[in-house]
Amino acid sequence: MKKSFLLLSLLFTIATVFAQTVPGDSIKYYEGKKVVVCEKVADTHITTSDMKITYLNFGSAYPNQMFTAVIFETDLPKFNYVPAEYLKGKKICLTGVVKIYKNRPEIVISSPDQIKIE
Repeated sequence: MKKSFLLLSLLFTIATVFAQTVPGDSIKYYEGKKVVVCEKVADTHITTSDMKITYLNFGSAYPNQMFTAVIFETDLPKFNYVPAEYLKGKKICLTGVVKIYKNRPEIVISSPDQIKIE
């Protein structure tokens, strides 16, 4: 019984750690799922409000983007570069949970470990 429980726990942990790789144009179908998506950063934007939010748009520039990666100001100190400047035009792979915000898919990036530059 104890071995079965340990095996089930291990399998559950493995399933949550690994993410499925999906194409950028299909990301909207994976809401709530942890995915890996590799695409070129088409455009970036940093808000001018009190709380700076960095947007990385993929596929096309806003408002015609396929999906967006969002980095909140509180997470920017974790990066040793300015994501909006450094990543623009680069092909990157993101790992994260897909959310739908205002009918558009997005992935919130809270750590540089979620980004791999190709």
